[in-house]
Amino acid sequence: TFVSSTITFHLASRPKMTNIVVDRAAELYGLPDFKLAIMDYLARNHHNLTHMIRGRWQAMLDCQLPFHHIQIWSKLRIQSYSSYDSKTLLPSQGLHVSPSTVNWPL
Repeated sequence: TFVSSTITFHLASRPKMTNIVVDRAAELYGLPDFKLAIMDYLARNHHNLTHMIRGRWQAMLDCQLPFHHIQIWSKLRIQSYSSYDSKTLLPSQGLHVSPSTVNWPL
């Protein structure tokens, strides 16, 4: 479980995929800029900067991550406070993630 002042993320007890290569995960989930997003996140985190989900990635296409493998959780729950009323706790929402298939393409 990860908690901030406005949101909570609760992961399933075990990752669905362990020790998967970053590039393979990007391919499976149809995320061509996955490595760039991770690199930007790490760089911003290192400098204690705010993480934003918008605009262009700052990382170079040939960037090298400090790791090659990741773990993937397919189920998580998210709960947050209302952005309109900071005293109102919204109901938790479940999220299930899976790679595309023939029946469920990207």
